[in-house]
Amino acid sequence: MLEAARQALAEHGENPACWILGANEVAGKVSFLCASPPFLAYYDYGGPLLDLALANNLSLFVHLTSDGPHIEGVAGVSLGFAVPGLVEPSLKVGDTGIPPQFGQMVPVKKQTDSLAAVRSGLAEMLRLGFGRLKAPLAPGWPPSPKMELLVRPDGGLKIGSFDPRITLGKFLGVMSAGAGRAKLTRLRQSAQDCGGCGRCCHDGDIPVTYFDLRGLARTRYAERFAHQPELALAEAQANFTVARPLQPGEPLPLASAPKLLMRKKDGTSAEGKPCLSLDGRGLCSVYAGRPLLCRLYHCARTSPALENLFYSAYYNVEWLGRAVRSGLWQPEEEITLDFLSEQLLAQLASPSALAQVLEEVSSKAPPGAKK
Repeated sequence: MLEAARQALAEHGENPACWILGANEVAGKVSFLCASPPFLAYYDYGGPLLDLALANNLSLFVHLTSDGPHIEGVAGVSLGFAVPGLVEPSLKVGDTGIPPQFGQMVPVKKQTDSLAAVRSGLAEMLRLGFGRLKAPLAPGWPPSPKMELLVRPDGGLKIGSFDPRITLGKFLGVMSAGAGRAKLTRLRQSAQDCGGCGRCCHDGDIPVTYFDLRGLARTRYAERFAHQPELALAEAQANFTVARPLQPGEPLPLASAPKLLMRKKDGTSAEGKPCLSLDGRGLCSVYAGRPLLCRLYHCARTSPALENLFYSAYYNVEWLGRAVRSGLWQPEEEITLDFLSEQLLAQLASPSALAQVLEEVSSKAPPGAKK
């Protein structure tokens, strides 16, 4: 199936190495995926469709499954990164939860031959992709030169305006500034940036992406990282993280890349235990290289749209890291957290999260809301 996909992509002028390709078999069920990456990792050599799709913030995918004589699945195109069963639990084949204006999916005709199924699925994906490029999806946000957060009457945060050109890195700054104006739910008081109580460092699961390992290794093992980066990365993973294997039956070939969690001082990821990185004063000892989720998280109440926006972007990055680490995707250029910080937030977030943003910024600001 993988070889058929590579050949079919090449026949259409696409570079197979630039696409996410993977297949596996678990308990007799075969899963196959062909998808475009969730951000512009390639600039002018991915192929005519991939280059145009990424430039227009479109995601393309084919997802096929088989647990018997027949192979079936879906092909799709959407705004932002979305692959059924991978990005959000709410995205299911046949019932994606993606608003119609943000995406389109079509079933792939049932086949008994795996090669025929792959070719049929890719043909549908290419047709949808080129069709959308003739009339690209427009997000429809009201014109805004910046992203702005408003403080709600209850002291929480909501999105006042959204600039789809904002990068993930700049969004972190907006979130930090917004938290400084909001009422923090744990401290019950206003605080600049962070109150420093450290409660969030005692939460149960503190996920770590594979891109976060580089920051942890560079901060804690600077000298070793400069000369032996792979050894420093392996040491950071062994010392700072707990690996949680994926459960049998989870979709697509990611079983070889377990989910990583920050290790607590008791060696686990238990609720209420302090993070291993906290020093004797209760401060983060790897603050400069702290994980992405630690940078995004704060204690202010957030609207569903704002919360879904940053979690959606985070889990797309987390999934991408496992895809790279498992060998499902082998990018020709190294991907780092610094590189990800320069990517557009609207390219990393899922369509359903973007739809909620559109709904929130289109609605009137609640009475008493402060900028």
